[in-house]
This record gives sequence, structure tokens and C-alpha cells, in this order.
Amino acid sequence: MVRYPWYAASLAGGAPNALTWARYSAFLPLYPIGVVSEMWLIYKGLPAVRQRQLHSVSLPHPWNFAFDYSYFLMVSCFLVGGVLLPHVRDSTEIHRNSPKLYRKLTKLERSPGTSPSTLGTS
Repeated sequence: MVRYPWYAASLAGGAPNALTWARYSAFLPLYPIGVVSEMWLIYKGLPAVRQRQLHSVSLPHPWNFAFDYSYFLMVSCFLVGGVLLPHVRDSTEIHRNSPKLYRKLTKLERSPGTSPSTLGTS
């Protein structure tokens, strides 16, 4: 959302401070919102998947296995809730270091001879 316009502006000669701030700050609210909204949409879609047997394979058939996509989605939600959300909580290191990186970046952008397109890329 903000990352690629920032890269384009940096390559064109320099990103505005507001865009730089948005690049290093927007993920703070957007990442948890995205994870939770994906889980909610999967949960809301489960009845339709179960009713229509979407992407499910039942026995008997030549390969001799069964696959229920609704159970796969439930396990996925459990893993996202049990594995990814604690990762979001543990990513406070990123949240703590982002303002430091922003200050470093804006300080370096103001000094002559520094290319902002090479800063903050990994």
C-alpha cells in the first residue's frame, strides 16, 4: 500500500517525509487488522464451504483418501490464531525498532551524498 510508492519516489529523487513516515508506521495497525479480518472471513465462509462440499473429496474414489476442506479451514484458523497471532504479539521488536529506523533514515536523507533508495531495504 505504501511500500511501492515509497520505492518509486525514492528512485525518482526522494520520498516525501509523510510517505516515509507512512511506510514505517502503517504496518502497526494494518498487520493485526489483516490477520484478524482473514480469520473472520474464513470463519464466516465455513457454513457455505461445508454445505456445498467445496474442494472436498469423499470416499470411495480411486485414490482412497478423503479430504474435507472445511476442516482444513478450521485447522488453518486455529494455526493462525495459535501461531501467527502470538507472532504478531512477539513482533514488538519490529515495532520498537521502526521509529529508530525512521529517525535514522530521515537523518541520513538530510545529509548530502546519501541515497534514500538503498536505505531500509532488506
